[in-house]
Parts: sequence; structure tokens; C-alpha cells
Amino acid sequence: VTATATDGTGVNGTIEIAIKSKKNEPLHAIIVGGEIRISLDEIYSGSKVSLYDLYGTLISSKPAKDTICTFEASTFKPGIYIIVLSNSVILRVGKFVLPG
Repeated sequence: VTATATDGTGVNGTIEIAIKSKKNEPLHAIIVGGEIRISLDEIYSGSKVSLYDLYGTLISSKPAKDTICTFEASTFKPGIYIIVLSNSVILRVGKFVLPG
């Protein structure tokens, strides 16, 4: 943004504004000790985390109560899964592979 004084002094200046947001970054899952862990920012507390299979079938869903949302991996078949974080609208998505 560049600003110029309007009082005739000819003073002007430039400032750069950088907005850092994870809003457009995909969600990631880490599989540790039989658990699927999805790391979330605190601002998403109260949102819903849903896991879908590759065909779009809802497999599991739970509220995001903390910065880590955990699902039991043993209840899932090996394959590709889609993570959806939502409230009234979809906020972020991601995918992960659950190995066999």
C-alpha cells in the first residue's frame, strides 16, 4: 500500500502487509500407534472433522474439541481417505493414505 499526503508536503510512504493464514492449506493426518491424528489450529475448536472414503461415503465424524482430533485407525480399512473440516461451510480439506 502506498500513501501520499494531501497537504502539499509531498510526503509519501509504502507499507507491505502480509497476511499469513493456514486457511487454504490442506489438512494432514499422522498415523501413530493405531491412531489417526489430525492437527488443527485453536480457531477451529467447535468445528466438525469428518472422514470420507474415496467414494465419498462418510466413515466417521466428531467435533474438534482440541488442537488434535483423533480417530481409531483399527476401525478403518486400508485406503485413501478425505478429511473435511467444517462448521456450516467447508473450511479445509485434506487427504491421507491408511496403509494395509
